[in-house]
Amino acid sequence: MNKIKKILWPTDFSPLSEKAIEPALTLAEVFEAQIIICHIVSPMPVSPDVLNFDVTRYEKEMLQAARSNLDRLAQKLREKNPKLQIKTVVEIGTPAESITQIATKFAVDLIVISTHGRTGFNHLLFGSVAERVIRTALCPVLVVRAQATPQR
Repeated sequence: MNKIKKILWPTDFSPLSEKAIEPALTLAEVFEAQIIICHIVSPMPVSPDVLNFDVTRYEKEMLQAARSNLDRLAQKLREKNPKLQIKTVVEIGTPAESITQIATKFAVDLIVISTHGRTGFNHLLFGSVAERVIRTALCPVLVVRAQATPQR
């Protein structure tokens, strides 16, 4: 196995996505790898009903908020481990597609992502970003699974 030099950790800022940061940080420390933290802002669906809504302004504000959140998160991680190399990336797009594009663009060696652990109808209805990333990523993907939700 080649040495891991870059690890991508996608986050939606939820407690669930934070479950994947510890394994990502541990691997980054062991391999002295750079960690790339990314957040994907979903595009605003534009319809004729929203003619008076400024989509560009909305997207700019969402990107700015995401960048601020990532910067604060990166600062906290640097305070814990000053040797940690961290890069942050924010993009607009669909999560799974954007995550795999970022991984390719930055020549990432490993993606560490969490999953909701949905099963049954909920999995069928909502799908899984992690599952789509696994199917489309050109590098290995480590999935940190949350506790599975019981089927109802």
